[in-house]
Amino acid sequence: QGEVQRLARLRADDTAELEALRPKLATLQREREEFKTDLQSFVDAHNKQQQESDALRKQVSMQERTMAAVAVELKDLSVRHEDLETRGRRLEALQRQLDGAQRPCTEARSRWLE
Repeated sequence: QGEVQRLARLRADDTAELEALRPKLATLQREREEFKTDLQSFVDAHNKQQQESDALRKQVSMQERTMAAVAVELKDLSVRHEDLETRGRRLEALQRQLDGAQRPCTEARSRWLE
């Protein structure tokens, strides 16, 4: 019977200890749920940020391609500009030659008309 009483006391102590731990367990469970909520919020925010980052990377890539195309176009325009300048200088030289060649004709004509 002494053993039964000892076991009953142990059981009562265990029950009391279990009851004392219940509020702590409830607190831990609540904190766990709050942590899960916070973690999900963090994951959602991270995913949104990742999507925004991907969109920005795509936009930068498109701008880089556009800039490369513009650079090629500028190079082409620069070459055309140089070509036009060269042609302009040739035309000026030809005009000077023509003016030089016409001068004797103009002078001869003036003399003939006098």
